[in-house]
Amino acid sequence: MHCKKFNCFNIILFIFLFLAGMTLRGYGQERVMVSSLPYDTLNRLVTKHAMVSSEHLLSSEIGKEIMEKGGNAVDAAVATAFAVSVLAPALSGLGGGGGMIIWLSDKKKANYIDFYAAKRAVTYKSIGSNKEGHKLWEVGIPGEVAGLLYAEDKYGRLSRKEVMEPAIKLARDGFPMYPMLAHLIETRRDIVDQYDGKDLFRPNGETFPIGKIFKQEKLAETLQMIADKGAPVFYNGPIGKDIVKVLNEGGIPVTMKDFEDYRIDTDKAPLTTTYKKWKVLSAPAPQGGLEIIEDLNILDSFNLKEIGLPTQSARAFHILTGAMRAGMADRVYNEDPDWADIPSAILTSKEYATERTKYALKTPAPYTIEPGHFDFNGLSSNKLKVNDNHVSLNKVKVDGEKESKGWTTSLSVVDADGNAVALTQTLSQVFGKNGVWVDGFFLNNSGVDFSEPIRYPHPLLDPTSDYRTRYSPIAPTIILNKDNTVKLVIGSPGGSRISTRIVQNIVYILDYGMDPMVAARMPQIHPLPSKNGVYTQEGFNGKVYEDEKENGYDFYIEYGAPASIYSIVRRDGYWIGAAEPNHQGGVSGY
Repeated sequence: MHCKKFNCFNIILFIFLFLAGMTLRGYGQERVMVSSLPYDTLNRLVTKHAMVSSEHLLSSEIGKEIMEKGGNAVDAAVATAFAVSVLAPALSGLGGGGGMIIWLSDKKKANYIDFYAAKRAVTYKSIGSNKEGHKLWEVGIPGEVAGLLYAEDKYGRLSRKEVMEPAIKLARDGFPMYPMLAHLIETRRDIVDQYDGKDLFRPNGETFPIGKIFKQEKLAETLQMIADKGAPVFYNGPIGKDIVKVLNEGGIPVTMKDFEDYRIDTDKAPLTTTYKKWKVLSAPAPQGGLEIIEDLNILDSFNLKEIGLPTQSARAFHILTGAMRAGMADRVYNEDPDWADIPSAILTSKEYATERTKYALKTPAPYTIEPGHFDFNGLSSNKLKVNDNHVSLNKVKVDGEKESKGWTTSLSVVDADGNAVALTQTLSQVFGKNGVWVDGFFLNNSGVDFSEPIRYPHPLLDPTSDYRTRYSPIAPTIILNKDNTVKLVIGSPGGSRISTRIVQNIVYILDYGMDPMVAARMPQIHPLPSKNGVYTQEGFNGKVYEDEKENGYDFYIEYGAPASIYSIVRRDGYWIGAAEPNHQGGVSGY
């Protein structure tokens, strides 16, 4: 055959690529393995000693630098969280709240700090169910400052000023406006424009330009006040007074007394279970760890790796989806334990998981997965009494279908001594739904609705607190090896999708042995308990859709990152960190 060198080269190259494509894509069941994809440069890192994974690379670098100065995982988590408040003001901040789980390596002990926003019942008695003219009724007393400073004071090594200084400098000096934040400002401009924050975020009526240095001088002043004087300046001083003034102007009868008497829940015991050869620690009620534990208890008896990937195996898909539907349905039992009798001992038991497996993993799939039913009289003795009479979803609102997606922040930290922190913080909806901007930060819309009665579980006749915290799906989680060393630190922002994203990543990392970034890039599944619909992303074998359609499921395709993931895993003597590849997240360590 006669040809010019250039053409011959192209022909040979074409044949090579064609054959390589056949090998990679294959015929029949062969597919491109996700593990063959390149890693994200800024979103994945391998280190020997310590790691931070968070919402933004700058905040992760701040956490790393704190540990290099001698701080531990708690110092780094607190510094990172304050920095995230500067970098992601639409999603979290001083006006919000959250929760954090801390693993203390030397004591072999875990503690949970619940600093979610709360509301005082008597204060809202006059409002009742009449919310007209009270658009700020959802604002709860922010717990962010109290929670972070408590953790720092009790568990940190450095001073309050040392861990807050990087966030103060970041707010004062600024950072380049990035696309995600600019997008949130632009798409919620009607919200941002309602309060004084509009002059900062939308100068001259235009969204702050991408790439221009974004400075928050008022926030820097507020952070400096807190660094100098501590939490009292927020709850007993001028910052609290400014918040009360704005809320009063909005028709909410909150008083400084409500702020002064507010307390976070400190040093709560995390929920625990075993999953295969690991120990799982997650967020207690009223936060979302109950769902994580129940899902994993159902999955515990299955050898998922042997069955196959959910993207390739209909059976694996059916098992994972059914487990997550069962956990979502049982959200109705997750309430403030100061106000209701929470059946945590039952919901987190292996016996209960066995009963739920028989029901939720049927073939074909039940159209509706109802919450489990059990005898509440058996709670004190932890005796499980399950029967087939389920609480009707027609009578109970189950969170999971219409909640906002992804608008929270989460971070994971490990230090050189084996301590770890998983922390999630939030305003709830973007800009706290109402865009209420006070002293450089936005207020949350995380407050409980007192007009909605507690139906399930049983309400307490005499609540043990004047303040009530609503259910939240946030579920920062730490997983340990048998020797009580840290295996995995993981958390997710994503509203109702938090639990499903966390559970899937745990399964991909632990059961399938995936790199955390590979796990983060796997197509997501988000089922619904109240009907047979399942949201999926692109990347599933058509045979899975075909078989599961026959098993009763309807499918909806969604794009983007409905819920983010921030994880750190210990493997072969190294820490591997991953931050959501579809967001601005970043990892840093040494």
